[in-house]
Amino acid sequence: MNWKKKICAENLLILAGALCALEHHLDAQSTFGSIVGTVQDASGSSVPEVTLTVKNLDDNSSRIALSDASGAFQALNLRPGSYEITASKSGFSDSRTGRLTLDARQQMRVDMKLEVAAVSTTVDVADTAAVVNTENGTIGDTKKFNQVVQLPMNYRGGSDSPLAALVAVPGVQQDSSGNLSIGGGTPSQIQFSVDGTSTVNVRQNGALGNMNPSSELISELKVTQFNNNAEFSQLADVTIITKSGTNNFHGSAFEYLQNSVLDATPYGFDTKAHKAYNTFGGSLSGPVDIPHLYKGRDKTFFFVDYEGQPQALRYSAGTLGSDRGDAGRGSREPARRSSRRSHHRRALSRESHSSQPA
Repeated sequence: MNWKKKICAENLLILAGALCALEHHLDAQSTFGSIVGTVQDASGSSVPEVTLTVKNLDDNSSRIALSDASGAFQALNLRPGSYEITASKSGFSDSRTGRLTLDARQQMRVDMKLEVAAVSTTVDVADTAAVVNTENGTIGDTKKFNQVVQLPMNYRGGSDSPLAALVAVPGVQQDSSGNLSIGGGTPSQIQFSVDGTSTVNVRQNGALGNMNPSSELISELKVTQFNNNAEFSQLADVTIITKSGTNNFHGSAFEYLQNSVLDATPYGFDTKAHKAYNTFGGSLSGPVDIPHLYKGRDKTFFFVDYEGQPQALRYSAGTLGSDRGDAGRGSREPARRSSRRSHHRRALSRESHSSQPA
């Protein structure tokens, strides 16, 4: 029995070690950001024990932080989005920042100043300076949803992958075969992820094609290069953050039409190539609100997205000639001789439609 207990104990230790490793792995793939800073008074002296309320303007959730003896504070593991910070302490007027936009995996510095309060007042800072990364040496660039879908890039007629927006990021190059280089590195030195989940195609040194979400689903696309943290394990990192619902209902609809009827005939040619490509879809988001059953405002949200690409596929068999069995022009496959000769022309066509969600 002793050896059975020993084996059981060893298995438990192995399981505990695996869970710990998994926990660290999940933490390393986090897309959360953080806000750090200091609180000072009008003379520039540090103010300790200041209560700072970090409010998410998208879902009205709040995080409370307290400044230490040196006036420093930090709010960790914040979802990407819009925030507002309010600093309050007895004897001082409340100070509130304007709207702050926190990107994925960004460490933002926000310093607060408090004024001595003669009466109960609140100081609102309506204008904020551009945020400059002073916390690390990582070079990064973020493309928001509007930039991804409105930049002049014709990726809708190809793979429908939003990763086409990468070519608009400084430091990114692409060769004629579609291989990417970020910061002068090789394609195998790029880490791809969607909401923290790795989407790297280890066989082809790129991103998995079927893991790229619809462009309508993207909240932001962030590229970091040079001096990356060890958690990314690569020289460059490409992170896609998807949208989520908020307290307000939002909806959208789109359609991208490309057809040869609208194209001009190329110079020097009598005809133009056939083209018929149509992409359509939409999205809907908001709070989960079931009348008389559940009110999810400030608590539960939803986001639904659909994108389809119906395509018409046409096939035509060649016409058969006279008794000689000559195949007519335009046939895709050689005509097969049969015992029964055909003395009339015949054509076979098939049209099929397919539509698949993104």
